[in-house]
Amino acid sequence: MEITIHPTTKIVYLTESCSAIPARIWEGKTSTGLNVYAFITRIATDADTDQTDFLAALKEQEVPSPAARSFPLSMIL
Repeated sequence: MEITIHPTTKIVYLTESCSAIPARIWEGKTSTGLNVYAFITRIATDADTDQTDFLAALKEQEVPSPAARSFPLSMIL
């Protein structure tokens, strides 16, 4: 399966033990057109590559769709 995702402005907090971990919601679609939502806490590239374009693209965020604005906790954990 392949997915294409883009970052949104929505940040949620995932809980692990007694700490909260911030995660940005990314929205996208599978190669078959199914809507998907990802909770990204970290993202990186290879250290030996030019990251200029990557870092600039990360700053481009969209307003989340209505479906991505609210998730029950059972969907996150």
